[in-house]
Amino acid sequence: MKIATIGFSGSGKSYIASIFHKYGFCWLRTDEIRKSLFGSLYDQQTTKEVYKELIERAKLCGNTILDGAFLKKWQRDMFIEAFPEDYFFILIKTKEDVIKKRLAHRKDISDADFNIYLLQKKTFEPPDEIPKDKIMVVENNHNDNVEDVILYFLKAKNLYLA
Repeated sequence: MKIATIGFSGSGKSYIASIFHKYGFCWLRTDEIRKSLFGSLYDQQTTKEVYKELIERAKLCGNTILDGAFLKKWQRDMFIEAFPEDYFFILIKTKEDVIKKRLAHRKDISDADFNIYLLQKKTFEPPDEIPKDKIMVVENNHNDNVEDVILYFLKAKNLYLA
């Protein structure tokens, strides 16, 4: 199965991806691909190339978590087209004050700060095109039981390997 995260910077996409990785999923990050291929270049063409590379790498793996924002419909469409029978999305919702704190203290490969979050929030295209059985919403604030939710999901989809 190929699972893609949908979420703003600071929402906890990489944290959630790390849980999937812990349970045997290949973990691919747009931030790592961008840095390795383009440095800190963030124009639209570079972003398209990053997402193309992300999907090509996912084709080489079994169960994979694709750790990217997927905030635009074209990004999600590209993912669905590549894996039409084997895809799923996790929409990560996080309170703005939690995001602000996380981004202020971030020490990570990502370049995103609170201003990037605000821009993402303004230009976000909600994933209304995704069928309800192909998306799960996860609340990822300070006290949420995110790992329990993911374990429940993995067991329900017969993907739990432990």
